[in-house]
Amino acid sequence: MVSQCETERVGVVQRLTRRPGVSMETELVLEHCTRAFADSWEYADRARPLIGGFVDAIAIFGLGQDGSLKLLVEGPGMDRLFGAAADDSGIDFVFRANRLDRKALVGACKQAEVGAPAVHVDVAWDVGQGVHAGGPANFFETITSVEHVGDLDGMKLLYLAFRDVNERRNAEHGQARALLSTALRSLFDEIFLLNLDTGANEPVYAGGRPLVKEDGTPIDCGFHAMFNTVHRDDVQLFWKYSNYLFVERELFGEHPSESIVFDLRRTGEDGAFHWARIYISRAENAEGRKLVLVCSQNVDEQKEAQRRERELRSKAQTDALTGIYNRGTSEELIRAKLQGLGPSDSALFAIVDVDDFKRVNDTYGHAKGDELLKAVASAVAATCRAEDIVGRMGGDEFVALFAGGDVPTREAMLSRFELCKKQVQGISESLGIDPPVTLSVGVVAVSAESAYSDAFDCADRLLYEAKRSGKNALFFS
Repeated sequence: MVSQCETERVGVVQRLTRRPGVSMETELVLEHCTRAFADSWEYADRARPLIGGFVDAIAIFGLGQDGSLKLLVEGPGMDRLFGAAADDSGIDFVFRANRLDRKALVGACKQAEVGAPAVHVDVAWDVGQGVHAGGPANFFETITSVEHVGDLDGMKLLYLAFRDVNERRNAEHGQARALLSTALRSLFDEIFLLNLDTGANEPVYAGGRPLVKEDGTPIDCGFHAMFNTVHRDDVQLFWKYSNYLFVERELFGEHPSESIVFDLRRTGEDGAFHWARIYISRAENAEGRKLVLVCSQNVDEQKEAQRRERELRSKAQTDALTGIYNRGTSEELIRAKLQGLGPSDSALFAIVDVDDFKRVNDTYGHAKGDELLKAVASAVAATCRAEDIVGRMGGDEFVALFAGGDVPTREAMLSRFELCKKQVQGISESLGIDPPVTLSVGVVAVSAESAYSDAFDCADRLLYEAKRSGKNALFFS
């Protein structure tokens, strides 16, 4: 009784065909290698546990010293799996592999040694004219076993055994995508996979819409399709974070991040713009490929909640009449600023008071007095820089802390508040207040060792000295 192994051995010898253009010497060597391969089936036996128990195609290649691979003998299954070879060199055949897989294949061929176990490598191939031609994918996948069996004219002679795993891989990928879609589609409006090696995009979830067009091809997805929905003011942000080189560096670099997350505005099915949060992360079980998962989530409700929170926080922190910080917030921020000063840092603390404000209320009414207070707050804020702190302590009294870099000098402070007083006088005249309103100011230099209460008491004493001197003055210490 003939065993299955013997049947396969005879089949290999009978079906191996010599490539045209091979010299007689090379033919004899190849024939010897072919028979040695068939007679020493342990090469295939060693490969079987790792490549799933069977081989779909085999061939003999020559690896040149320059790293080029030459297809010398086409074995059984090659035509079925890959289609007819384009020429005798085998170059076209090798270049049908994915760019990175091509390097891995050549690397495996260089690594293989005579008598050593086979080297196995996963390779994605262009579908070409073989059994997968006309399929929905651009590539099919094999596990390739590489055996070094000798040398000839400076070339390494290699047996390559191919096992077609495309159907199984597609089933695994499909199952993983189904589980992923079920888990994530309740959270996200759009999900797609991006292969950074090939630039190919694959839809996973599209908000309940079909993932294929009427002709069976996948729907348009990916960053190029997303770009058409991005608000024009967010385009620069979008291109910054969706750039392939940026994504590859962030997720696959020396110190990879877990994900890339950013918010932008996109048009929805209703034609209006909505806030979307984009998540870009590495896809698990990508089998060596630089595969990323891109998800888009509507965050309109979160943005609205954040807006309300900011509004409530602002109301709690600001004075209702003037819009600058209220007493409690001013004290809190100034205390924190003083505590954060370095040993060589300096700051200036000022108290500003409206002279004879009671006269304005009694003579012109509280509505006119409120208008004046808003004008004073605006003028004091204009005297300060963006990083300074301005607040209303209540009534007609205001405080300001000048801290950070380039704190104004004494002369600069005098100049700033002279301008502030002139602005208030001009506004009071426009409100019909006669005589025009003046301001009294007390300014004290503070340092990292200063306490808020001490700074306030010192500036307050200077303020009342300005009042006693006849008002409309600035006293500096």
